[in-house]
Amino acid sequence: RMIYSDFWQGHPPLLYVLLLPCVDPADPVASYHRGRIFSGAILLITITLCGYCGLKLGNRWTALLAAGLALSHTTLIERGIEVRPDGALACCMMAALAIELSQRSTALRRFTMQSFILGSGLLLSQKGVFPLATFAVLWLFAAWRERRPRLALQPLLMSLVPLGAAIGIMAMIGNASFFIRYVILDATSAVSHSAMRATFGPAGFLIREGARNLVFIIAVLAGLTLIVIRRRDLLTLFTAFAGLAAFGALWLNPFPWPYVHVAVMPLLAVIGSLAPLLFTGARVTSALAVIITIVAIAMSAPRLLQKAGDSANAQFATLREVERVVSPRSTVFDLAGLYFRPDAYPVYAMSGDMLQSYGNGAFPRIVPELRRNNVACVLYNYRTAALPPMEKNFIGTHFTHYGGYIFLPGADLSAISDGSQRTFETLAEATYRYDGSGAITVDGIPFSRGTLAAGLHRIAVIRSSLSSRLIVDTPPPGPSQTEPRAPLFGQFD
Repeated sequence: RMIYSDFWQGHPPLLYVLLLPCVDPADPVASYHRGRIFSGAILLITITLCGYCGLKLGNRWTALLAAGLALSHTTLIERGIEVRPDGALACCMMAALAIELSQRSTALRRFTMQSFILGSGLLLSQKGVFPLATFAVLWLFAAWRERRPRLALQPLLMSLVPLGAAIGIMAMIGNASFFIRYVILDATSAVSHSAMRATFGPAGFLIREGARNLVFIIAVLAGLTLIVIRRRDLLTLFTAFAGLAAFGALWLNPFPWPYVHVAVMPLLAVIGSLAPLLFTGARVTSALAVIITIVAIAMSAPRLLQKAGDSANAQFATLREVERVVSPRSTVFDLAGLYFRPDAYPVYAMSGDMLQSYGNGAFPRIVPELRRNNVACVLYNYRTAALPPMEKNFIGTHFTHYGGYIFLPGADLSAISDGSQRTFETLAEATYRYDGSGAITVDGIPFSRGTLAAGLHRIAVIRSSLSSRLIVDTPPPGPSQTEPRAPLFGQFD
């Protein structure tokens, strides 16, 4: 299937191009593992760039502290290894800053390289407009100071080259209108708050996540204090400006989930690395850099070790089970889009704010879409658990628990007594079976296994069973599919 034209996708395409070697639709679990390796490698490059920027603004001890602060920030590490575009965007931003701090080429050449890198960041995430605007201030200032308009015009034009190339490629395959609509216009409506979405601010997440990284916050404040009272050189001032601009941009983002903070923390780590320079003397500076690094890592270690110990086995077991029992052409409904099967609902990924907006009338109604797409599987997670009553009722009357977090077409007959009847609607023709020690008829015919046409059927319970269900005929649940105690990935956002 083709991105944008065949299914909704709100992100630009570059991350998916880069992930192409990692993805095997026949093996989603391995694909996610390879994707995490890719994201982890980018995160390590970003941390290395933090150290390089710290070196250029200070010395080898500030380099150590910059990398140490980045390595110890739990949000950056936890979210930086997720398969999302924000980590790669952070790497682009730090690469652009490293080019500026290196001062190894002319201003025009530095600015042009920065603009191409940051313009490519726009193809990772629309949030790339924020670092691009920050560096545009640098280019415009240099052009004004040196009376050379080319210092601003050339990088500004170069920053549009990656986006222009993407639109050209999309036009060649007949996809440009979808690309512009979903990636550019929808993002613009979200930022302008004209879209019917429940937006929110970053303060709550910053407080929650920052409480685990108090040393990081103290170091950043100390670094800013140094810049204000002592360091007046242009490179240091621009680094502080870039960090504060990235932090302030969180309030411009309509949905600043913690993974958005990944593009902010590396800059703040570099600013925090300057904290020891508040004190004179090489020995004091080096000792403070080492102490702050050790304390920061020690404070974050419990959280990071806890997250490392939290296994994704339940998620991967569910993934494998979906691959086993749902055919490649059948649709899945989970509002997270994590399973390598067609999506039964066009807006396949809905976070909590989108579900709230859905309840207020935004987005297509779910039930008609599920009917139209003959949904073959529903996943139980916090998103499907938060659906309104009508949608829950549809799922409850058309699906039964298969195992784990998976619900398949069928009817739970456990609570029906002898001689009782109920109707059951099948959305598509399929083979069903009866699981239980009792006996039932379907449309007046004794039933244990058979094909049911799409439409309404009458189920009569001849002899009830404590555990009894009519379910689409699939292999029995795997050994890892135990009863779910809570929705899958409850802290997904």
